[in-house]
Amino acid sequence: MDCFIDPTLPPPPLSPPFFDLPQSLEAQLTFIRIQEDLVKSEMKQLKRELLRAAEEIKRIQSVPLVIGQFNEMIDSNYGVVSSTAGSSYYVRILSTIDREDLKPNTSVALHRHSHSVVDVLPPESDSTVQLMAEKPKISYKDIGGMDQQKQEVREAIEVRRGGSKKRSDDRMLLQYNN
Repeated sequence: MDCFIDPTLPPPPLSPPFFDLPQSLEAQLTFIRIQEDLVKSEMKQLKRELLRAAEEIKRIQSVPLVIGQFNEMIDSNYGVVSSTAGSSYYVRILSTIDREDLKPNTSVALHRHSHSVVDVLPPESDSTVQLMAEKPKISYKDIGGMDQQKQEVREAIEVRRGGSKKRSDDRMLLQYNN
């Protein structure tokens, strides 16, 4: 049996992989464009949700707050705080609070009604009085200029100690600081 090719016959059809490749790529491109549209739509929705959540956080933090002391962390979402009234509470901690900042005796802002921790207060806003361990070694001479402010401090001490009548300890205080 001899095999020969008849030139009058049409050529055999292209193999399916070469013929179907452009159609397959077009279908994939269409699918990817549909996915892109879905992702864009989802991003818009998430942005709206983010804005609503940010507004909710502002609303929660704008309620008149109570100052309290953070005592201890119970788990990642809850802790124990003491309010200025002296009561201790098991409270929720706002998810935006950095857990590293929550150390025992840290001043925190508590929601007025739920007592949830809504903010960590900076140390300078601490309402408790800190006792000085030792007297600072600075005098008025160490402060350059500011003569008017120094005079105002002297006058404030005079008024507080009883007007223009200076007691001997006031004179000693003013002389010591000069």
